[in-house]
Amino acid sequence: METYIWLFPLIFIFHDMEEIIGLRLFLQRNEEMLSKRYPFILKTYHDFSTEGFALAVLEEFIVCTVFSIMAFYTNTEFFKLLWLGGFIACTLHFVIHIVQAVIIRQYIPALITSILCLSVSGLFQHAFPY
Repeated sequence: METYIWLFPLIFIFHDMEEIIGLRLFLQRNEEMLSKRYPFILKTYHDFSTEGFALAVLEEFIVCTVFSIMAFYTNTEFFKLLWLGGFIACTLHFVIHIVQAVIIRQYIPALITSILCLSVSGLFQHAFPY
């Protein structure tokens, strides 16, 4: 388990870098399609800023890193299960991105890393000792 603990913050930040870099451009390039088919998305991201999104990602990265640090250094079941819960939530996040891309039938920011990270995290969770 100790060798896999650091996988969580690594795949999290790898995935979220694609989102940070691509979301604004995606929203700008697909504004017409989104306004016709999915206006709630444009309403949700009306005041979107890359800086604000990056700050939210940093906050989540700190949380998953703290989970990893606590699971690694305390070696208690509570923190390992807390880490596992965060890791599973992250994995479900990847699935949601893939489903979103299927629904709108085109690439969305975070699709590539969702596919890559889902395969890695799925293999790991299958081998998890709990």
